[in-house]
Amino acid sequence: ARGMKKQELYNKLDQLLK
Repeated sequence: ARGMKKQELYNKLDQLLK
C-alpha cells in the first residue's frame, strides 16, 4: 500500500516533467 502511494507521487512528478 505504501509503495502504491509512492508510485502515485512519482506519477504526478512524471506528468510535471513531461
